[in-house]
Amino acid sequence: MINNLLYKSTALLAPKDRKFRLLLDQARLRNANMDVTGYLHWEDGMFYQWIEGPAAELQIVERFVFASTSHRDLTVLSRNTAQGRQFTGWSMALGISDEASLFSFVAARGTATIDQEDYAASILAFMNVQVRGSDHPG
Repeated sequence: MINNLLYKSTALLAPKDRKFRLLLDQARLRNANMDVTGYLHWEDGMFYQWIEGPAAELQIVERFVFASTSHRDLTVLSRNTAQGRQFTGWSMALGISDEASLFSFVAARGTATIDQEDYAASILAFMNVQVRGSDHPG
C-alpha cells in the first residue's frame, strides 16, 4: 500500500525565486532517496502538493513539509492509502500556472471548492493530466 497526502498552502516563494528552485531541488533529492513521489503546483501565490510513498517515509517528508517556512496556512485536502502511485517516476513533478491553470481546470469541471472530496479529486485529475503531457520526470 502507498500512503498519499494532498494539501494546499499560501506560498511565500514564487517559481522565479532562487530559493524556490533550491527548495525544489532539495525535495527532489530527498524524495528520490526515500521512495517518495509527487507533484507540486504553484498558482496565484498558492502551493498545491500531492506526495505519496511508504507510510514511514511519507511521515518523514510530511514533517519537512509542515515545518517549512516557504509557505503558511497549510490545509490538508486529502490523506489516503492506495494500491499504487499516481506519479511513478516523478520525485517531484512541477506545474506552474503560466503553463496550465489549475483554477481554470477546476472551474471547467464545475467543481465546488466547498466539497473537499470533489475538490481534491479535481486537483489530482489536473495533476495527472499535466504529467501525462510531459515526458521529463522530475
